[in-house]
Amino acid sequence: MIQKHRRRNQKGFTLVEVLITIILIGVIAAIVYPLINNFVSSKANAQEMMSVAQNIVRSASMMNQTMRAPTTVTSNPLTASGNNLLDAVIMGDKVTGIISSTYAPRYATSGIRPMSDAVTTITQPSAGTPGVYRVGDSTISLTNISSRQMGVQFTNVPTELVQEIFLSREGGTFNGATARTTGVVRYTAVSGGTHSTVTLVYDL
Repeated sequence: MIQKHRRRNQKGFTLVEVLITIILIGVIAAIVYPLINNFVSSKANAQEMMSVAQNIVRSASMMNQTMRAPTTVTSNPLTASGNNLLDAVIMGDKVTGIISSTYAPRYATSGIRPMSDAVTTITQPSAGTPGVYRVGDSTISLTNISSRQMGVQFTNVPTELVQEIFLSREGGTFNGATARTTGVVRYTAVSGGTHSTVTLVYDL
């Protein structure tokens, strides 16, 4: 009698309760996973942009130090007429004629390696015609900030990436609604969730 009474008092989860729990877990996972995935992706993409930008400026600086090449972005005697400093950094001597005949011997012995593996080449450059390069969905260009500073500019950057970059390089409060024209992270005001340009500034 005692054993039968104990069995009646033992309770477990019903099938309905188990199904409701599984459904709730599924709903929570469906909401949380995209948020976590987006956060992780934003951090990774921001780190990639910063790494590429830093290495581009570092390469340009090394060309200046080892080859005595100017760091002007355009009309640079380092490259053939029509090419630019970004072509020299990304492609170097992988494309014949980008490095001018004056600097070709110095480049060959400089130990500097092209950065073509770090970006996506959209338009292959040729001697006299610049290339088009991207990181993710953002096209890259260079701009001279001053004689000792260079900016690496990215186009159409999602605001969450800009925020990650800003917090990493600048810190403080990020305000994407207002254009920022000073500091080491400069950007246009956000529109439709993206910034038309973001410029990362580095010392040469």
